[in-house]
Amino acid sequence: MFFTSFRSKDDVSSNGGAGERIMEATQKSFEKSKETVEGSAKSAAEAVEQKVHDTADKVKDTISAGHKTDEKTEDTVPSGHDEL
Repeated sequence: MFFTSFRSKDDVSSNGGAGERIMEATQKSFEKSKETVEGSAKSAAEAVEQKVHDTADKVKDTISAGHKTDEKTEDTVPSGHDEL
């Protein structure tokens, strides 16, 4: 969010600088919030990346284990097509 003031600088300065300090504080708060959101987004992206990597490894392991099991099954269980 960005806060826009439609007041002139003269209006802001005429109240003893309080308006200017408020605007500065608001801007600093906005920047800090932006940094926090960016940091959270980066952390979330890293977590998702790690989960995708872990899932890919599990799928590879499962597929590899399935091929080994199929190979053993082929050797020990006769197929109905052995006579061909």
